[in-house]
Amino acid sequence: MHYSTPPQATLAAPASTTPSDPVFVHGIARVRALAKDIGEAAGIEVAHAVLETAVTAFWHALSPAHAPRAPFWSEETVDLPDEIVSLCTRIGSAAAFLPVETAADLLGQLYSSALRPETRSTFGIFYTPPSLADLTARRATEAGADWSTARILDPACGAGALLLPALRRFVSAVPSSDPGEILERVGARLQGWDIDPAAAWLAQNIIDAALLPLTMRCGLPALRIIQIRDSLNSGANIPAAQAPDLIIGNPPYGKVRLSSEQRAAFSRVLFGRANLYALFLDRALDLVRPVGIVAFLTPTSCLGGEYYKILRKRLAEDAPPATIDFVVERKGVYDTAQQETLLATWQRGHHPSGIKLSEVQMAEGQLRVQEIGTGRLPSCSTAPWLLPRRVAHALVAPALHHSAHRLEDWGYRVRTGSVDGSGLKSRTAATSGPGRVPLIWAECVDTAEGFTWPGPRRRNAVWFDAGKEDLLRQPAILVQRTTAPEQPRRLVACLLPRAFIETHGAVGVEDHLNLVEPIDGTSAVPLEFVAAILKSRVADMILRCLSGSTAISATELRALPLPHRDHLAPLSLLMAEEAPDGRIERECARLYGIPEGKAML
Repeated sequence: MHYSTPPQATLAAPASTTPSDPVFVHGIARVRALAKDIGEAAGIEVAHAVLETAVTAFWHALSPAHAPRAPFWSEETVDLPDEIVSLCTRIGSAAAFLPVETAADLLGQLYSSALRPETRSTFGIFYTPPSLADLTARRATEAGADWSTARILDPACGAGALLLPALRRFVSAVPSSDPGEILERVGARLQGWDIDPAAAWLAQNIIDAALLPLTMRCGLPALRIIQIRDSLNSGANIPAAQAPDLIIGNPPYGKVRLSSEQRAAFSRVLFGRANLYALFLDRALDLVRPVGIVAFLTPTSCLGGEYYKILRKRLAEDAPPATIDFVVERKGVYDTAQQETLLATWQRGHHPSGIKLSEVQMAEGQLRVQEIGTGRLPSCSTAPWLLPRRVAHALVAPALHHSAHRLEDWGYRVRTGSVDGSGLKSRTAATSGPGRVPLIWAECVDTAEGFTWPGPRRRNAVWFDAGKEDLLRQPAILVQRTTAPEQPRRLVACLLPRAFIETHGAVGVEDHLNLVEPIDGTSAVPLEFVAAILKSRVADMILRCLSGSTAISATELRALPLPHRDHLAPLSLLMAEEAPDGRIERECARLYGIPEGKAML
């Protein structure tokens, strides 16, 4: 191993020891740049070397009499450039003067930055911020976790972020002041698993650092509680007598290919393609005690996505949620990743009358938690779960369950545009010609401006050589499929003019658009009324209670609550007299039960 000489431990912290210190920021940026320039196999070895260098310096500064545990991997560690060695040594040394939770976060970021981006993405290696880890433990307490007796497991522990607040609560609750007894209880009741040997090694070193005051008092080493284990393997079982009372976790996210044996093992929660976090949730429900608690950070897609409808059924039946916290920010929560996140406590053997819902805002690592109110699950648990996700959404909360109609009840179906926009260059043109029809892209749709064709950017691809695609031959409503929560509107819709269809006979619709069209060419509610509702701010807010990703699926549009169609007469009169948009907005809000004068944000 190529080391520079570690700094001598000092009695006082360096002048600046925060995660935003330029040394940390620069060091992580340089390590990330190094990782991009090397192959995958070598990338793992370099990441191991980076981590070993930093953790060794961490222990040297924290307690020179103690060395880190021997690495959990067998491969020989490679040499690093002198600059990287120096940066990792400085980062590890400075981390020793930070709270152990902050040090774990920093060293975890350093290690994950040393991995190639493809590796991080494939295995979902994005570690939990300390503030969210602490909120997880707080929610477990509220759900009834007894820290003095609980057996606790994190089946995807990463750098140990979620185990640290659990460890602190466990140690504080143990009815003994004997450090040896406390260490023994920790070793018997706290566990972490991870498939990555380096992450497991880091987590164990962080746990050792947190327990250092106890080990120094009694002269005994901390027991190893972190194991290298594939939690999704059927062999990763626990005897019933030792089943965890509490399982905490921030499992990896990402699509995964499963063997036929794996699909059979997880058949209770699979519908279509598999995502790692859904499999971890299923395993957690298998491993936890029949009256235990699972507190997991996951994407919000599990609440509404079509691929998760079987998972929703299992969760509703076996472990309905007691609390759900929705994290507002997508950026900055997990290093380099953008993800809509929730924290839920799922309780086995418990059926709460309602779900406590909160909004969580993060700023510079600190949390602001605001209570939204109480939500409830739908009568059909496989359907998308309509839950207010922001404090502002409480305004439309009653409409989520009292508005019982759906587009199908109004005589409409929803489908996705049938033209795959990728690889169309040879079949598109800037001018019309024999066999060509207009091609409608997402950029042609705007709620305020209406339908614009051709759009502003794709002037060379506005005509399409029609093939076997299912062309649109009747008026319809166009809805953008990809919108971000940060946008002023998520529900971006407009009416495809009847005159446009009559002029061209048929059009191609690219697959970044959804279509709302009459089921049999006729419908109980005029198309213009449907468009007015979908373009309203109240419908946009309700959709935000439904959609859990940047993609608005046809399934989610089908599940969008609508007013009873027999109550649309006042809206009909307003549209007939071409009333201003503001009056139509207020009428749409009234149809959903929003009192006059209530602000729609």
